[in-house]
Amino acid sequence: MDGGSRSAETPLPFNRNASIVADAIRSTLTAWVRVLHGDILADVPDADHPDQAAAYLADRVETIRHRADGGQLVDETFAVLAEAEHVIDLPGETMFAGHCPECGRAVYTRPGAEIGRCRGDGCNGEVDVSDWRRMAIASIDDMTMPAFDIARALTALGQP
Repeated sequence: MDGGSRSAETPLPFNRNASIVADAIRSTLTAWVRVLHGDILADVPDADHPDQAAAYLADRVETIRHRADGGQLVDETFAVLAEAEHVIDLPGETMFAGHCPECGRAVYTRPGAEIGRCRGDGCNGEVDVSDWRRMAIASIDDMTMPAFDIARALTALGQP
């Protein structure tokens, strides 16, 4: 036993669900290319690549629009893309909340949060977002900056 030490190898970033959805995207798009073009895809370069299959389908919107199964193509494509967005699980929007009173690091939080928590190693600092905004807005009066920068800062602070 090594006492719980970590491996020196960096793990590969792999998301099993994302891989499954990527396969679903590839098979859905390729299947619809086959429906429109026929089973022999030799003259459709890289039809098994999602970007090429999507480009092929995008070039045939008018044809798809007039097909009886065109709505099914759209529904299936949107469903698999919605699943991809769900699996990717992008982090939510964040905003600057101030600097940590404990370690001085920048603290970010989601819009509307009252408290921003520091994510620094071993730091438990918290920023009261309302207090920080009030101080930041008050300090802008004493700053000399181009008008564009002041407008951008005030907008970020919730002051149009």
